[in-house]
Amino acid sequence: MTDATSQGTAAPAPPRPPGLFARVARSWTGGIGLVLIGLVAASALAAPLLSPADPLAQQLSAGTIFQGPSAAHPFGTDNLGRDVLSRVLHGMRFSLGVALASVGIAVAIGLVAGTLAGTLGGWWDRALMRLVDSFLAFPVLILAIAISVALGRGAGGVILAIAFVNIPVFTRLARAQTLKIEQAQYMTAAVLMGSSLPMRILRHTLPNMLNPVLVQASVALSFAVLIESGLSFLGLGIPAPAPSLGLMIAEAKAYIALAPHMVAFPSLAIVVTVLGFNLLGDAAGDATDPRRRG
Repeated sequence: MTDATSQGTAAPAPPRPPGLFARVARSWTGGIGLVLIGLVAASALAAPLLSPADPLAQQLSAGTIFQGPSAAHPFGTDNLGRDVLSRVLHGMRFSLGVALASVGIAVAIGLVAGTLAGTLGGWWDRALMRLVDSFLAFPVLILAIAISVALGRGAGGVILAIAFVNIPVFTRLARAQTLKIEQAQYMTAAVLMGSSLPMRILRHTLPNMLNPVLVQASVALSFAVLIESGLSFLGLGIPAPAPSLGLMIAEAKAYIALAPHMVAFPSLAIVVTVLGFNLLGDAAGDATDPRRRG
């Protein structure tokens, strides 16, 4: 009897393990999270097409204000006769845009600062970590409010405020991952082979910390939506009459007994968005932790 080796045929390669996205999609939490975020993202991107009316158009004639859900206005109308569904869709678009922009800035700055701190060490590492610890000592929402007040109202101020409170988190994460990767055997081999520091960071450090960063980013996106809604509720977001979910709830709180739909639908949009990102983060955490994959 001749085996596969003696016949000159190579043994089949072992199957490649599934990637992070595939492992997340397999779990029920990840699947639900992907569906929720997919619906929210699609609704936000297609807001101009899905909106039954102009979100800023006012109709103050008799019978057009405080209308409940109907065929013409599925989410009803508000105190100025504006279509609530249109305003919710455009408000979700703004919230997702702010969340993605702010978390993107935080990831970029945090990865650079944390990677350099973990790689270089010394006084740079100690000084940066003490600065990060000082910012982490403040409650997130209080710090975001203070920064937003200093920067002024508007989308730019909200994005920078949310990014600023997330930078210390990603800096800490990047530093911890860098210190772990620096002890790996493949990194030692790269040093012995004469690989330069920038090349080691680009080829080894950053790719190997991608999964933990993605997990933290999904959680940060849910907090970014909450913080943006909170700042808008307090009047520190985009000014009226621009549609924002937090601002819609703030305007509707005086009419909650007369028109509860004005509060219910913006609140539901926030809940669905935050729940989707949290489920994705939980599933991604399970997929990257060998102790929790079962």
